[in-house]
Amino acid sequence: MRQILAATLVTLCIGAGSVASAAEVTFVMTNGDRHTGQLFYDTGTNVGVVANGQKRMYPVHDIAVILYAAGDPSRDELLQLPTSGNPPELERHTLVMRNGRILKGKVYHWESDTVTFDTTAGRATYHANDVARLYLNGPPARNVFNSIVNPPAANNNPPAATSGRGHGRGGWTGDPQARVRVEANRAWTDTGLVVNAGERISFNVDGTVAFGTGAGMTAGPDGNKEMPPNARFAVPNMAVGGLIGRISNGRPFAIGSVRSLEMPTGGRLFLGVNDDHFEDNSDGFNVEIYRR
Repeated sequence: MRQILAATLVTLCIGAGSVASAAEVTFVMTNGDRHTGQLFYDTGTNVGVVANGQKRMYPVHDIAVILYAAGDPSRDELLQLPTSGNPPELERHTLVMRNGRILKGKVYHWESDTVTFDTTAGRATYHANDVARLYLNGPPARNVFNSIVNPPAANNNPPAATSGRGHGRGGWTGDPQARVRVEANRAWTDTGLVVNAGERISFNVDGTVAFGTGAGMTAGPDGNKEMPPNARFAVPNMAVGGLIGRISNGRPFAIGSVRSLEMPTGGRLFLGVNDDHFEDNSDGFNVEIYRR
Protein backbone atom coordinates (compact mmCIF):
# COMPACT_ATOMS: atom_id res chain seq x y z
CA MET A 1 0.00 0.00 0.00
CA ARG A 2 2.85 2.39 0.89
CA GLN A 3 4.45 1.66 -2.48
CA ILE A 4 1.17 2.40 -4.28
CA LEU A 5 0.72 5.68 -2.40
CA ALA A 6 4.31 6.70 -3.12
CA ALA A 7 3.91 5.95 -6.82
CA THR A 8 0.67 7.93 -6.92
CA LEU A 9 2.33 10.93 -5.26
CA VAL A 10 5.20 10.80 -7.75
CA THR A 11 2.73 10.71 -10.64
CA LEU A 12 0.82 13.67 -9.25
CA CYS A 13 4.01 15.66 -8.74
CA ILE A 14 5.11 14.96 -12.30
CA GLY A 15 1.70 16.01 -13.58
CA ALA A 16 1.75 19.21 -11.53
CA GLY A 17 5.24 20.02 -12.76
CA SER A 18 4.14 19.44 -16.36
CA VAL A 19 1.24 21.86 -16.02
CA ALA A 20 3.36 24.46 -14.26
CA SER A 21 6.00 24.35 -16.99
CA ALA A 22 3.58 24.42 -19.91
CA ALA A 23 4.59 26.92 -22.59
CA GLU A 24 2.57 30.12 -22.90
CA VAL A 25 1.74 30.38 -26.59
CA THR A 26 -0.58 32.16 -29.03
CA PHE A 27 -2.38 30.28 -31.78
CA VAL A 28 -2.83 32.45 -34.90
CA MET A 29 -5.66 30.81 -36.80
CA THR A 30 -5.96 30.67 -40.58
CA ASN A 31 -8.83 33.21 -40.36
CA GLY A 32 -6.72 35.64 -38.31
CA ASP A 33 -8.19 34.88 -34.87
CA ARG A 34 -5.76 34.57 -31.97
CA HIS A 35 -6.02 32.37 -28.88
CA THR A 36 -3.50 32.59 -26.04
CA GLY A 37 -2.90 30.19 -23.18
CA GLN A 38 -0.78 27.28 -21.98
CA LEU A 39 -0.08 24.73 -24.68
CA PHE A 40 -1.99 21.47 -24.33
CA TYR A 41 -1.78 18.35 -26.50
CA ASP A 42 -3.58 15.08 -26.03
CA THR A 43 -3.77 12.82 -29.08
CA GLY A 44 -4.95 12.93 -32.66
CA THR A 45 -4.97 15.95 -34.93
CA ASN A 46 -5.99 18.58 -32.36
CA VAL A 47 -3.87 20.82 -30.17
CA GLY A 48 -5.13 23.33 -27.64
CA VAL A 49 -4.54 25.97 -25.02
CA VAL A 50 -5.64 26.28 -21.42
CA ALA A 51 -6.75 29.81 -20.47
CA ASN A 52 -8.50 30.80 -17.24
CA GLY A 53 -8.89 27.13 -16.37
CA GLN A 54 -10.72 26.39 -19.63
CA LYS A 55 -9.30 23.95 -22.16
CA ARG A 56 -9.91 24.70 -25.85
CA MET A 57 -8.85 22.34 -28.62
CA TYR A 58 -8.36 23.30 -32.28
CA PRO A 59 -7.74 21.23 -35.42
CA VAL A 60 -4.15 21.57 -36.62
CA HIS A 61 -5.36 22.45 -40.13
CA ASP A 62 -7.10 25.56 -38.70
CA ILE A 63 -3.89 26.92 -37.12
CA ALA A 64 -1.58 29.02 -39.28
CA VAL A 65 1.23 29.42 -36.75
CA ILE A 66 1.92 28.93 -33.05
CA LEU A 67 3.77 31.88 -31.52
CA TYR A 68 6.09 30.82 -28.70
CA ALA A 69 7.74 34.25 -28.52
CA ALA A 70 6.26 37.74 -28.69
CA GLY A 71 6.53 39.84 -31.85
CA ASP A 72 5.71 39.42 -35.52
CA PRO A 73 7.89 37.44 -37.96
CA SER A 74 10.15 39.05 -40.53
CA ARG A 75 9.35 39.22 -44.22
CA ASP A 76 12.36 37.03 -45.02
CA GLU A 77 11.05 34.38 -42.65
CA LEU A 78 7.56 34.43 -44.16
CA LEU A 79 8.93 34.15 -47.70
CA GLN A 80 10.55 30.83 -46.74
CA LEU A 81 7.18 29.24 -45.95
CA PRO A 82 5.62 26.74 -48.36
CA THR A 83 3.50 28.35 -51.07
CA SER A 84 1.56 25.14 -51.71
CA GLY A 85 -1.11 23.70 -49.48
CA ASN A 86 0.29 20.22 -50.14
CA PRO A 87 4.08 20.40 -49.73
CA PRO A 88 6.35 17.32 -49.41
CA GLU A 89 6.02 15.41 -46.14
CA LEU A 90 9.17 16.84 -44.53
CA GLU A 91 8.47 20.39 -45.68
CA ARG A 92 4.95 20.54 -44.27
CA HIS A 93 5.85 22.53 -41.14
CA THR A 94 8.44 25.21 -40.40
CA LEU A 95 10.11 25.55 -37.01
CA VAL A 96 11.84 28.87 -36.27
CA MET A 97 14.25 28.97 -33.34
CA ARG A 98 14.89 32.06 -31.22
CA ASN A 99 18.47 32.14 -32.49
CA GLY A 100 17.16 32.58 -36.04
CA ARG A 101 17.65 29.00 -37.23
CA ILE A 102 14.85 27.79 -39.54
CA LEU A 103 14.00 24.08 -39.86
CA LYS A 104 11.73 22.48 -42.46
CA GLY A 105 10.04 19.27 -41.43
CA LYS A 106 6.99 17.85 -39.67
CA VAL A 107 5.78 17.81 -36.08
CA TYR A 108 6.02 14.32 -34.61
CA HIS A 109 4.73 15.08 -31.11
CA TRP A 110 3.96 17.91 -28.69
CA GLU A 111 4.42 18.11 -24.96
CA SER A 112 3.46 21.05 -22.77
CA ASP A 113 6.95 22.55 -23.02
CA THR A 114 8.62 20.73 -25.93
CA VAL A 115 8.02 19.88 -29.58
CA THR A 116 9.47 16.84 -31.31
CA PHE A 117 10.25 17.59 -34.94
CA ASP A 118 11.21 15.37 -37.88
CA THR A 119 13.56 16.68 -40.57
CA THR A 120 15.65 15.05 -43.30
CA ALA A 121 18.45 14.95 -40.72
CA GLY A 122 16.36 12.92 -38.28
CA ARG A 123 14.18 13.46 -35.22
CA ALA A 124 14.94 15.93 -32.43
CA THR A 125 13.12 17.47 -29.48
CA TYR A 126 13.24 21.21 -28.84
CA HIS A 127 12.33 23.05 -25.67
CA ALA A 128 9.72 25.80 -25.86
CA ASN A 129 12.20 28.34 -24.48
CA ASP A 130 14.29 27.87 -27.64
CA VAL A 131 11.37 28.08 -30.12
CA ALA A 132 10.09 31.35 -31.59
CA ARG A 133 7.40 30.16 -34.01
CA LEU A 134 5.98 26.95 -35.41
CA TYR A 135 4.22 27.32 -38.76
CA LEU A 136 1.64 24.61 -39.42
CA ASN A 137 0.09 25.99 -42.62
CA GLY A 138 2.31 28.08 -44.90
CA PRO A 139 -0.12 29.78 -47.34
CA PRO A 140 -2.60 30.87 -44.62
CA ALA A 141 0.29 32.20 -42.53
CA ARG A 142 1.41 34.34 -45.47
CA ASN A 143 -2.14 35.66 -45.76
CA VAL A 144 -2.46 36.42 -42.06
CA PHE A 145 0.78 38.43 -42.17
CA ASN A 146 0.07 39.87 -45.62
CA SER A 147 1.05 43.39 -44.53
CA ILE A 148 4.56 42.10 -43.79
CA VAL A 149 4.87 39.97 -46.93
CA ASN A 150 3.59 42.85 -49.09
CA PRO A 151 4.49 46.05 -47.25
CA PRO A 152 2.87 49.31 -48.41
CA ALA A 153 4.82 51.22 -51.03
CA ALA A 154 5.66 54.86 -50.49
CA ASN A 155 3.40 57.32 -52.27
CA ASN A 156 4.25 61.02 -52.20
CA ASN A 157 1.23 61.97 -54.26
CA PRO A 158 -1.88 60.72 -52.44
CA PRO A 159 -5.01 60.84 -54.59
CA ALA A 160 -7.63 63.48 -54.14
CA ALA A 161 -10.89 62.30 -52.64
CA THR A 162 -13.66 61.67 -55.13
CA SER A 163 -17.37 61.23 -54.92
CA GLY A 164 -17.14 57.75 -56.45
CA ARG A 165 -17.62 54.43 -54.75
CA GLY A 166 -15.22 53.81 -51.89
CA HIS A 167 -13.78 57.32 -51.48
CA GLY A 168 -11.66 58.26 -48.49
CA ARG A 169 -11.57 61.47 -46.53
CA GLY A 170 -10.79 64.78 -48.21
CA GLY A 171 -7.76 66.88 -47.38
CA TRP A 172 -5.30 63.99 -47.02
CA THR A 173 -1.87 64.98 -45.80
CA GLY A 174 1.03 62.58 -46.12
CA ASP A 175 1.13 58.96 -47.15
CA PRO A 176 -1.44 56.32 -46.19
CA GLN A 177 -0.50 54.30 -43.15
CA ALA A 178 -1.14 51.10 -45.08
CA ARG A 179 -2.19 49.78 -48.47
CA VAL A 180 -3.93 46.43 -48.25
CA ARG A 181 -5.32 44.03 -50.82
CA VAL A 182 -8.45 42.43 -49.34
CA GLU A 183 -9.02 39.21 -51.26
CA ALA A 184 -12.62 38.01 -51.30
CA ASN A 185 -11.71 34.34 -51.01
CA ARG A 186 -10.45 34.56 -47.44
CA ALA A 187 -12.23 35.65 -44.29
CA TRP A 188 -9.79 38.25 -42.90
CA THR A 189 -6.72 40.18 -44.01
CA ASP A 190 -4.29 41.66 -41.49
CA THR A 191 -3.64 45.37 -42.12
CA GLY A 192 -0.61 45.39 -39.84
CA LEU A 193 -2.03 48.43 -38.01
CA VAL A 194 -2.76 48.64 -34.29
CA VAL A 195 -5.52 51.19 -33.64
CA ASN A 196 -6.73 52.88 -30.47
CA ALA A 197 -10.26 52.92 -29.10
CA GLY A 198 -12.03 56.04 -30.36
CA GLU A 199 -9.38 56.75 -33.01
CA ARG A 200 -10.81 57.97 -36.33
CA ILE A 201 -9.54 55.95 -39.30
CA SER A 202 -10.24 56.80 -42.96
CA PHE A 203 -10.40 54.40 -45.89
CA ASN A 204 -9.97 54.84 -49.63
CA VAL A 205 -11.48 51.75 -51.26
CA ASP A 206 -11.33 50.68 -54.89
CA GLY A 207 -12.48 47.57 -56.72
CA THR A 208 -15.26 45.00 -56.76
CA VAL A 209 -15.56 41.43 -55.56
CA ALA A 210 -17.42 38.38 -56.83
CA PHE A 211 -19.20 36.40 -54.10
CA GLY A 212 -20.10 33.51 -56.38
CA THR A 213 -19.90 32.36 -59.96
CA GLY A 214 -23.42 33.30 -61.09
CA ALA A 215 -24.47 36.33 -63.11
CA GLY A 216 -24.73 39.53 -61.08
CA MET A 217 -22.94 38.08 -58.06
CA THR A 218 -20.59 41.05 -57.67
CA ALA A 219 -20.37 43.81 -55.10
CA GLY A 220 -18.63 47.08 -54.35
CA PRO A 221 -17.55 48.18 -50.86
CA ASP A 222 -21.19 48.65 -49.73
CA GLY A 223 -22.15 45.15 -50.82
CA ASN A 224 -24.75 43.94 -53.29
CA LYS A 225 -27.99 45.44 -51.99
CA GLU A 226 -30.08 43.43 -54.43
CA MET A 227 -29.35 40.37 -52.30
CA PRO A 228 -31.11 39.99 -48.91
CA PRO A 229 -29.01 40.20 -45.71
CA ASN A 230 -28.12 36.93 -44.05
CA ALA A 231 -27.91 36.19 -40.33
CA ARG A 232 -24.86 33.99 -40.98
CA PHE A 233 -22.80 36.88 -42.36
CA ALA A 234 -20.14 38.46 -40.15
CA VAL A 235 -22.21 41.68 -40.23
CA PRO A 236 -25.79 40.40 -40.61
CA ASN A 237 -27.39 43.76 -41.41
CA MET A 238 -24.92 44.56 -44.22
CA ALA A 239 -25.29 43.39 -47.82
CA VAL A 240 -23.20 40.50 -49.07
CA GLY A 241 -19.73 41.32 -50.37
CA GLY A 242 -19.30 44.62 -48.52
CA LEU A 243 -16.05 45.70 -46.92
CA ILE A 244 -15.99 45.01 -43.18
CA GLY A 245 -13.50 45.35 -40.32
CA ARG A 246 -12.63 43.74 -37.03
CA ILE A 247 -10.34 44.74 -34.15
CA SER A 248 -8.34 41.71 -32.97
CA ASN A 249 -10.99 39.08 -32.10
CA GLY A 250 -13.76 41.63 -31.58
CA ARG A 251 -17.18 41.96 -33.17
CA PRO A 252 -17.02 42.67 -36.94
CA PHE A 253 -18.38 46.01 -38.16
CA ALA A 254 -19.34 47.50 -41.54
CA ILE A 255 -16.97 49.84 -43.37
CA GLY A 256 -18.30 50.03 -46.92
CA SER A 257 -17.65 53.34 -48.65
CA VAL A 258 -17.94 55.43 -45.49
CA ARG A 259 -15.51 58.37 -45.38
CA SER A 260 -14.13 57.59 -41.94
CA LEU A 261 -14.93 55.57 -38.85
CA GLU A 262 -14.27 55.82 -35.13
CA MET A 263 -12.67 52.60 -33.95
CA PRO A 264 -14.89 50.76 -31.43
CA THR A 265 -11.95 49.42 -29.43
CA GLY A 266 -8.18 49.13 -29.51
CA GLY A 267 -6.14 46.37 -31.12
CA ARG A 268 -4.98 45.02 -34.46
CA LEU A 269 -7.13 45.98 -37.44
CA PHE A 270 -8.31 43.30 -39.88
CA LEU A 271 -10.37 43.79 -43.04
CA GLY A 272 -12.65 41.33 -44.78
CA VAL A 273 -15.60 40.75 -47.08
CA ASN A 274 -19.08 40.24 -45.65
CA ASP A 275 -19.92 36.63 -46.48
CA ASP A 276 -20.15 33.21 -44.86
CA HIS A 277 -18.69 31.13 -47.69
CA PHE A 278 -15.42 32.15 -49.33
CA GLU A 279 -14.28 29.25 -51.50
CA ASP A 280 -16.11 30.45 -54.63
CA ASN A 281 -15.30 34.15 -54.15
CA SER A 282 -12.83 36.03 -56.34
CA ASP A 283 -11.28 39.47 -56.92
CA GLY A 284 -10.85 41.91 -54.06
CA PHE A 285 -10.69 45.46 -52.75
CA ASN A 286 -7.62 47.71 -52.79
CA VAL A 287 -7.74 49.72 -49.57
CA GLU A 288 -5.66 52.70 -48.47
CA ILE A 289 -5.84 53.47 -44.77
CA TYR A 290 -5.25 56.94 -43.31
CA ARG A 291 -4.95 58.15 -39.73
CA ARG A 292 -5.63 61.68 -38.56
